[in-house]
Amino acid sequence: MGTRFAVAVGLVLVLSVLAMAAAEKQMILTTPHGDELRLDEDNTWVPARNTEVFFERDFTVQLTDGRYVLINTDGTWGFVTQELVYAEDLIMTTKVVGKGLSTSADVVSATQSAQKKAMESAVSNTRSALQKIKRVNQKKLRECVEAVEKDVDTQEQFARGKGWTVQVLITLDKGSLLAVTECARDSTSKPEQ
Repeated sequence: MGTRFAVAVGLVLVLSVLAMAAAEKQMILTTPHGDELRLDEDNTWVPARNTEVFFERDFTVQLTDGRYVLINTDGTWGFVTQELVYAEDLIMTTKVVGKGLSTSADVVSATQSAQKKAMESAVSNTRSALQKIKRVNQKKLRECVEAVEKDVDTQEQFARGKGWTVQVLITLDKGSLLAVTECARDSTSKPEQ
């Protein structure tokens, strides 16, 4: 009976050591959203609790020692040297509106002048909206604003003695602003995701 007891105690000790060794090869990470993930040694992750989690895109979590852990939506993870930042998170508004107003005796002249002022305003407002994005080549910004899809609203009004007053509004939504960042990408700087 003593031998069985010694074997049983020995087996429990071996299993405890193996369990502790296995536990050391995984980490529990809390995401910014409060989800707990178990990071396994094979660079895969699963929810720490028996819950289901879904992430729309990859993200990083900074550890207390300054390192970053990249959590991929495909169930893998790894250490990276910098935070993962998406351009869409750095855009400071959901839309940009450029306004132009001009009055002239000739409707064509008034329209051209209002369009030019609206474009200048749209480029200036886009520059402000994208100021946190480091990889935008400012020299290409106007060309890109002109090239992307945008809403243009023109209103014309005639007043006797004054002529034509034309107002032009150029609106770029968030999708158009993202297209501008892609178009004006500065290939010499490190890209955001």
